[in-house]
Amino acid sequence: MIPAALEAVDLSHRIGVRTLVDGVDLTVRCGEVVGLVGPNGAGKSTLLGLLAGDLSPSAGEVRLGGAPLRGRSARSLARARAVLPQRTVLRFGFTAREVVAMGRSPHGRGVAGLGARDHDVVDAQMRRADVAELAGRRFPTLSGGEAARVNLARVLAQETPVLLLDEPTAALDLRHQELVMDLVRELAGEGAAVVVVLHDLNLAAAHCDRIGLMREGRLVACAPPWEALTRARVGEVFDQDVVVTRHPARDRPLVVAAPGVSG
Repeated sequence: MIPAALEAVDLSHRIGVRTLVDGVDLTVRCGEVVGLVGPNGAGKSTLLGLLAGDLSPSAGEVRLGGAPLRGRSARSLARARAVLPQRTVLRFGFTAREVVAMGRSPHGRGVAGLGARDHDVVDAQMRRADVAELAGRRFPTLSGGEAARVNLARVLAQETPVLLLDEPTAALDLRHQELVMDLVRELAGEGAAVVVVLHDLNLAAAHCDRIGLMREGRLVACAPPWEALTRARVGEVFDQDVVVTRHPARDRPLVVAAPGVSG
């Protein structure tokens, strides 16, 4: 049995009378990509924040490498899991390379004190994310897509066994969407456990081992693409009639909205 890298056990998160995540059980194993999909406000990003330890659960528990997440230091967490949020705001004029180098800080050295291996990691991950040519650019001058890929390179530079990515393809063009998702698959092939929030069902279907569908804070299903993305289940979760067919180039489902019908 492949070991569990990350587990959520009866996990809930409430703010006042609102329940944003409701009794979620989820296990993510080493070498696996799990995609979280669902309508706006379904609780995907909140669940990711709970899995990261950035939010505290109202009930339930998160386990990282078999041990409870609660109570671990920020440095310990940063060495064990890397998080790509939807938005990263940097007001200062760091270069793209300096931003990526920040990913090495959990390993004990500030950007000014990087060693030879740290520099090698930074350069390698910038190439991997296709941002090497942006190294000297000031981060605030980057386009949305360029900034997103620089932030992904920063996350990769942490070299953690668990990656939590919130909409890493949202600002990207078609080529870079595929590049990022191919990279996610490579990371899983190297043994990482990856949870990725996506809005594009077909990207999730093409690249994820399992797809978790969320609605109103609950995990409705978490299964391989053909099992998760049935017409009935997608229609229920998104309030939208769909057609599910086979992708012309992959043995994966392809989901399109049914013509002339909306929820």
